[in-house]
Amino acid sequence: LESYVLPKSLVDAAKTEEEIEEFLTSHEANDEDSLNRDGKNYDENESSIMKHLPETFIKARKEAALGQTRAAAKMTRRTKKMLIPLKIGQNCTVRVPDVDRGPADPKNFLVVVMAECEGLYTV
Repeated sequence: LESYVLPKSLVDAAKTEEEIEEFLTSHEANDEDSLNRDGKNYDENESSIMKHLPETFIKARKEAALGQTRAAAKMTRRTKKMLIPLKIGQNCTVRVPDVDRGPADPKNFLVVVMAECEGLYTV
């Protein structure tokens, strides 16, 4: 009994060792019942989560696709505002990306528009 931590009220109220043992056995039975209930609740929660898991993934994928569509539309609108339409024979400058040029190469090229096909230009 020394290994158990007993409430002070129980120690004061208990007159015999049998009363203390009876309290401990009832307390252990209550613990086992609560563990069984918790295990049952866990199984019920797990089954309900697994039942709704595919719906959650589908919803998240739809939201992600919708977000990507909105972002693409926003990028397209911004690009159309920034870039003016060109005419065939018009001169313009084309910027060369830093990774594609050497240290002595020019940053921009002066080019002439030769043809246009679906919004893309041949220079």
